[in-house]
Amino acid sequence: MLLNAEETLQQLSQDTDASREVLQSVSNASALVGVEWQDAGPAIADIIAVTQDRTGPHATENAVGALALMQAVGDLPKSGEDTITNDDVREAITTMASNYIDTFGRTPIDGDSYVTTTQGTSTISITGQDMRDFLEIVNSNQEESVALQTFVQSYTQAAVQNGLQNAPDSMQIIYEQTGTIAGNVLRGRQDALGWEAADAQARAEIQAQLQAERYAANVGMLDMGVGALQTGIGFVPGAGSLLSFGTGLVYQDLRPDAPTPDIPEIPEEDLRELREQQERDIQMGTARAVLAVADGGHNIQGYVDPPPGVRDALDNGTYTQEVQYWLDQLRTNGVPVNYPENAEAFNDKVEKN
Repeated sequence: MLLNAEETLQQLSQDTDASREVLQSVSNASALVGVEWQDAGPAIADIIAVTQDRTGPHATENAVGALALMQAVGDLPKSGEDTITNDDVREAITTMASNYIDTFGRTPIDGDSYVTTTQGTSTISITGQDMRDFLEIVNSNQEESVALQTFVQSYTQAAVQNGLQNAPDSMQIIYEQTGTIAGNVLRGRQDALGWEAADAQARAEIQAQLQAERYAANVGMLDMGVGALQTGIGFVPGAGSLLSFGTGLVYQDLRPDAPTPDIPEIPEEDLRELREQQERDIQMGTARAVLAVADGGHNIQGYVDPPPGVRDALDNGTYTQEVQYWLDQLRTNGVPVNYPENAEAFNDKVEKN
């Protein structure tokens, strides 16, 4: 009996080794994500899911498959909203992006994207263009974009809170990495919405949409909570700037001679807006982390309770004057909250229970 393509995919999805082998080439990955399948979405999602394990015996192959998928997705036509039309495939791609989220916080490379395995864990080093193309497509669907932003915010809060309490020496790495991840994901959404070609009025509309989506991501992050993330996030003893997350490792390459990212030039005004947004994100993350440390029963020398409105602002993901006032008040009282420079000094102010 001859099988049609969708029946073949269904059988393939039930064979983990065969699924992994198929994903070793970009052309095969393109065939999976580039076709408007009718009923094969769940099967393709199962095939994509084999990339999840980053520490097992197939860690390298799985990461090669994830990279092939990133490149295949990035090569899809930039058609605006819903570039990938199948819901199951879209969700699987977003989940894969979350599992390899550290990829988007690492310095883009020159040459070709590649996979390395260090201490038994795989990582992806990607070019700036591959990264930007992939994140534009992932962010072309509003629901998936908000889901990815939700994950990034939850991941950032968990990483910051964990670092403040357990590894203050790594705070600069954490802030640089999480800020870079957030900025790249936000830029992907801007690209998907046509930011660069938009006039002033269109940009104002895009900015309003981005703010609404960021609010939705904040609400989603609060619903999701950081408890589940914190159980899978921790620092690897003796591993330098390695931060474990789930089954993988988050590694920030701080090479002083890192090449200039090979991404298209962005107007200085847009870069300034991104930096300002990242700075607000860091301030919000700092406020949440300090509050979490205090609420966790740890005494902080010089700490004062936040004024009315701060908790609501943090819950809503809104950067307000009350938040800024509270952080300034803590600084005045000698609490070194101007991270990341004084992360170690902050840790000295915390009385461990």
